[in-house]
Amino acid sequence: MPINTNSNSGKPSKPSASASSPKKAGNKYAKGETGNANGRPKGSRNWATRISQQLIEGDAEEIILALIKKAKGGHFPAQKFLVERFLPPMRSRPISIGLPSIETPADIAKAIDQIWSAVGVGEITLDEAQQLLGLLDAKRRAISTADLAAEIEQIKEHMEIEK
Repeated sequence: MPINTNSNSGKPSKPSASASSPKKAGNKYAKGETGNANGRPKGSRNWATRISQQLIEGDAEEIILALIKKAKGGHFPAQKFLVERFLPPMRSRPISIGLPSIETPADIAKAIDQIWSAVGVGEITLDEAQQLLGLLDAKRRAISTADLAAEIEQIKEHMEIEK
């Protein structure tokens, strides 16, 4: 199959130098001037992509079948390639463990104990526990922030009463 290397890549022709646009030494274009005002045409493909598509155009099915055969024969790079291309990436799964309602720092300590118990019996993985602990830490920071705001308000009220 002949490979067509002639490309109509949409490259604009070089602009002619004009007396009205001063050029800096060593630069093709003056500041603020572009050689391709419209940018790359939509749908255009680079040269390497066009060549590769022409090379495998008629042989794609044969190439894929050979790759599958190698993978079945134990060729690790072929197996890896097929798995990465055809299996969706793993996503987190919903987990269900009983956690207490969290209103105080003491509730967070109870929740942490329950999370570690769930890890210990294999209900959740360490990664899942780490994510849950991150959520609990965010809740702890929110509780602390709310407590500090309440204390600041009490101090302000106390200072106004003393005046």
